[in-house]
Amino acid sequence: MRIIWSQHALDRLDHIENFYERTNPAYGKRIVADIFLFVGEMLPTNPRMGHKMEPLYLDVLREIHYDNYRIIYILAGDHIKIHEVRHFRELRGDFPDFLF
Repeated sequence: MRIIWSQHALDRLDHIENFYERTNPAYGKRIVADIFLFVGEMLPTNPRMGHKMEPLYLDVLREIHYDNYRIIYILAGDHIKIHEVRHFRELRGDFPDFLF
């Protein structure tokens, strides 16, 4: 399956990298690169590896974890759309618009 990153998810990755810019820029760059690599290697061959997200538990809305980050994605036919990337300390983001 092909991976598509939403603009929101890409913006979140920029935010993560920028957050570490002052204190540990090498870590910021590495964690973002590692997230891209993890998603690209794992999800195309194992699209249902993530658990269904509560409270909805829809089969298409799933979440995987990498390091201290939650990666929320949507199974959409022939592709996987990465919707959100958040640190565990952050509150959960909004659900995708198409669900409501």
